[in-house]
Amino acid sequence: IRSQYRYFETTHVGLLRKALSGLARLQGKARVAEWHAHADAGRWDDLVESLLVHHYDPAYRKSAETFYSSAAVASTATVELADTSDATYHDAARNLLREHDPAALYRGSAEVPGTVTSSGSSC
Repeated sequence: IRSQYRYFETTHVGLLRKALSGLARLQGKARVAEWHAHADAGRWDDLVESLLVHHYDPAYRKSAETFYSSAAVASTATVELADTSDATYHDAARNLLREHDPAALYRGSAEVPGTVTSSGSSC
């Protein structure tokens, strides 16, 4: 994830701080101050972990509960990662796809998005 946003760690730290400040209403001033401290000290792994745990994961979970059936949400799991490198995320995603059938979210639907039908057309 960090490699996708490397500019925040180098030339755009001020923009990152501004974006984080915009989350104060949702996350509270104390948490945003913690995120600012991580950014100011160059503790990027700590910042990414805290953003994922406290902001992105809960937002994703809430969205999933709204969009998917309760059965699909009930099957969500926590994945512990050794670090925030792209290789670690790639390996975790591959393992999740191997362990879980992504098409299961669409069971009961006539078509699974991204699949090719018998006629050769893409859904």
